[in-house]
Amino acid sequence: MIELFQIIFTWLLFFTLSIINMGIIIKVKAFFGGRCGAPVLQKVYDLLKLVQKSIKLSQTTSWVFFAAPFCALVVPLFAFLFLP
Repeated sequence: MIELFQIIFTWLLFFTLSIINMGIIIKVKAFFGGRCGAPVLQKVYDLLKLVQKSIKLSQTTSWVFFAAPFCALVVPLFAFLFLP
């Protein structure tokens, strides 16, 4: 039971820290550029907004347009598996 909790906690921590890390990087780049920059949690707001949208594809699109979001999610998850 404890191992399952550890695995779930690690995955949640991975997702949370990766999103917040992007926000911190954007904030630091804006600071060194002499600007105020977006809030640190702006990426979270953007992701919540994107999840609520529905998919609209043209009739002429191929299977690549369906596979690309899946690949964009799976590749970082596999990279995470190589961490100790």
